[in-house]
Amino acid sequence: MPSSATGTAAIRAAEARRDDPLFVDPWAANLSGTGGGNWLDDRAQSPALQVIAIRSRYFDDVLPRAVTEDRVTQVVLLAAGYDTRAFRLPFPPTSRVFELDDADTLRRKEDVLRTAGAEPACERRAVPADLCGAWAEALVGAGFDASVPSCWVLEGILFYLPQETVTAVLDRVSDLAATGSLLGFDIVNGTTLTHPLTRPWIEMQARLGAPWLGTMDDPAAELGPRGWDVTVVQVGEEPANHGRWPYPVPPRDLQGVPRNWFVTARRE
Repeated sequence: MPSSATGTAAIRAAEARRDDPLFVDPWAANLSGTGGGNWLDDRAQSPALQVIAIRSRYFDDVLPRAVTEDRVTQVVLLAAGYDTRAFRLPFPPTSRVFELDDADTLRRKEDVLRTAGAEPACERRAVPADLCGAWAEALVGAGFDASVPSCWVLEGILFYLPQETVTAVLDRVSDLAATGSLLGFDIVNGTTLTHPLTRPWIEMQARLGAPWLGTMDDPAAELGPRGWDVTVVQVGEEPANHGRWPYPVPPRDLQGVPRNWFVTARRE
């Protein structure tokens, strides 16, 4: 079964072939392989896949601001998959990027990037870890310093996790994030799992062995008690549009509609 990592890489590769790309990932095509094409075929080129391109650009914009304007020196990519931001974004050489994922994914990624002659712009540390396991200990063991600010990105992962794991991961991130740290992630609301407009996608994901499980109806209410100052953007709103989102964006006070949140937060 092709993984979401290869599928996401295939979408990034397709984006680079556009005349108006939101970003260019030179290694995405090699990382996606045939599995990435199969992943897209299984999803019948759904317009919902446009979310991934917009999402990638959104967090591409978040990270450079973190390391330049906020002068964060540690970046943590949880469930990094085939993310190549350590290679393609303008990180200062003094930045340290930690990429956590399973050992097989990281090993294949290393092989592909090494063969392509790719060199990171910063210090990069690959950390084999499972978000359902002792990932925080592995991160600290790889040199992460919880006493200084950091920037965390959980892109395209939380909706795959059981609700209790989502809670546990965000609790652990909050424990490790010093004052001034930044956090970014995407997640859907609970209605997305049952609404007639999105139910076909949810059923398809479950059928293909990648069910969506984790949701969050009010990210600010969830993160505020953990000490975060939260900003929430819906897909289709600025700055999560770029002229690519073809659907109406539901008003925030409209009840019972699916929502895809892009969340950023600062540790107070």
